[in-house]
This record gives sequence, C-alpha cells and structure tokens, in this order.
Amino acid sequence: MRVTILELQDVNQSDRRVRIESPFGGAVVQLASESSEVHGDCDVEFSIPERVEWGRTGIVVDERAPSIAMAQDGVRFCGALDDVQDDGVVALRLGDSLIMLESVGEPPPVGSTVCVVVGVVELYVYGN
Repeated sequence: MRVTILELQDVNQSDRRVRIESPFGGAVVQLASESSEVHGDCDVEFSIPERVEWGRTGIVVDERAPSIAMAQDGVRFCGALDDVQDDGVVALRLGDSLIMLESVGEPPPVGSTVCVVVGVVELYVYGN
C-alpha cells in the first residue's frame, strides 16, 4: 500500500511510531523498519501480530468504503473480506491492497464488509 509518513514519534529505541496517511485514512502505527530516514510517500506492508476474534474485534458492517482510522483500542481497518483460509488466515481488501490477518472464530462470508480493531500494527517500509 502507498502511504505518506507524516511524523516519526520516537517513544524509545524499541518502540518507534509513525503517523501515516493513506487514501483510506490515517493512523499511528509502530515502525518495524530499521531506517530512521523514513518520511514522505512510501510503499509499505502492514503486519498485524495479534489475532482477530470474529464477533469481538472483527465485525460485519454496513460501510462500503475502505478505511483506516484510530480507534479507542488501537487501529481500525475496514474493507472487503477477500479470502478466508482453513487455518483462519484472512485477507482484508482496501482498494488494490490486501492486509493479511490471523483470526479465530467463524468468519463472515467472503465479500462481506468488515471492520477489525487491532492494538498493534507494525509497518514495514519497502520502497519510496
């Protein structure tokens, strides 16, 4: 996904956060890349280290437009459920991008619009 890194917020050496903006909205996420020269427009990948629990941290919604936003408990991603694998891994589609998530519980049908809220989002920058 293409995002704009607006601000580096060094909390400490092991917890570097950045404020990002994307075509779908913005959030503050944990920077997993080593470089301190990250800013501006970048190609990135989101990594979600926690599992989504369907019916609790992942729900079906009526919204149709994909979005990224801060939530009370972390970061909220909304998009179309693009794929569900037997091991609980699901793909959430936001525009042309996919975010892979591990999940537990009974997932909604593929094609459903869902929102997931996760406490930690790691951002890997792989191109400017």
